[in-house]
Amino acid sequence: MTELIVADDEKNIRAGLLKILSESFPGQLRIREAKNGEEALALAQDCPADIVITDIRMPKLDGVALMRALSAFANPPSIIVLSGYDDFSYAREAIRSGARAYILKPVDRIELISVVALAAADCERRRKSAVENALSRIAREGRIPGDLDCGIPVSGGDFRYVFSFARPDATAPGTTQPDEAARYPATVAASSARTRLLDRIEALPFCYIVERSPVAVGCILDSSAATRFASELSALPVVSGASKSFRNLSFLRTARKQAQIAACGYFFNTSVALFEYDNTEQDSRESLLDEALRKLSSLIPSGKAEAAADLMRNILDFSPIPAAGQSRRLWMIHEYLTSSIVGRYWDHSEKDMYFTLKTLMAGNLFGFASLDEYCSAAADLVYYIASRFHSRQAEYPFISEALAYIEEHCTEDINMTVVANHVSVNYSWFSEKFKEQTGVNFNEYLKRLRIAEAKRLLGKGCYKVYEVSSLSGFGDVKHFMKTFKEETGCSPGEYRRLYLD
Repeated sequence: MTELIVADDEKNIRAGLLKILSESFPGQLRIREAKNGEEALALAQDCPADIVITDIRMPKLDGVALMRALSAFANPPSIIVLSGYDDFSYAREAIRSGARAYILKPVDRIELISVVALAAADCERRRKSAVENALSRIAREGRIPGDLDCGIPVSGGDFRYVFSFARPDATAPGTTQPDEAARYPATVAASSARTRLLDRIEALPFCYIVERSPVAVGCILDSSAATRFASELSALPVVSGASKSFRNLSFLRTARKQAQIAACGYFFNTSVALFEYDNTEQDSRESLLDEALRKLSSLIPSGKAEAAADLMRNILDFSPIPAAGQSRRLWMIHEYLTSSIVGRYWDHSEKDMYFTLKTLMAGNLFGFASLDEYCSAAADLVYYIASRFHSRQAEYPFISEALAYIEEHCTEDINMTVVANHVSVNYSWFSEKFKEQTGVNFNEYLKRLRIAEAKRLLGKGCYKVYEVSSLSGFGDVKHFMKTFKEETGCSPGEYRRLYLD
């Protein structure tokens, strides 16, 4: 409900305004009265107002002084000024103080209703935007921050997370930019579909948008609205994935993951528009996938580009995988590629525009028209990263040898002295060239490897946190928990729950 304060020293005018507003906005406004600016300010301080309708001339505190005081609020209300004076100086002061409208007395009923309706709609947009920003933060952090207070009205009911993206194979409807459509048909079609998708979503009675990208939208909505949601989107070239129902907002990050896994079903069945998350039991083949991904991580720094690309293609071979587990497997591979592989070498190649372009392309899973297209891009990215290491082997062969050694022994008690001795290179020279070739110092590189190993172990779900700390090479569990949260944004326990749910 919209909070509104009417401030005017004339009782009859206040009564007339209340009658007009109550009849025009039944059940939509909570209206409070004040006979001067001082009372109005006290009311706003006691309970924040969304809209304030104030007279210019009032005793104790006039309308201009009231507007100045209200404008200092953390969330200032929309202000509508009433005046019996058609005086430019009053209007100028009102505008300077942030007034939304300046209405002359006697008040025109239609004008008042129109101005209040626009102000109320703007307040609702700002309120919804604050909620969406808060939800985005929860989705990123995986928990409800203690300092979060935005009045999220999503407790006590069942909700679902829906991730929707424009079909990459869609064709753009009639466009006003034929040249652009001819040159970039997929981009124009995706952008058009996203715009129409947003229009439909924002029209739903309960729906908050949590994430947006050029071609995709993630939102939460009441579970009871899921059927209507599917109906609303049926005419659009859009694919959606829906999570299981949830009540606690701390589950939001997990629900987002579920929706994205479900949406991966598009790559295996293009005839379906809405995919439901299927909580399939962990496939025994996931242990084989785990081993293959670890092998891939070892091949890349060795500079064996062809072997690394071939292994990536084999990893992305879904022919032996049961249909029920294909979406989850694709999501796992993509997550590993973008976080553990690209994330590890990003600093090393941040000035390489070709690498950046390849990374952005492969990182946008839902921008590919087919699984084959994605597999080709992923293998090409892996090949390129490995080939960069190969090209440096002639100049600094000890770096490749060191990286291979670190990959193999990262969970053991090693340090830069141990590795420098292993490759028979001076400590200072090794330190300098290691950072030059990898983009990060030795300790940072080792930490990333250990974090990746910790994620892998947590994903198995059979190890306690202190065991993961030891097995991943951290040793001290407190140091491990602090480092893990700094790197991932969530605790080891929260990460395990996110991965397994």
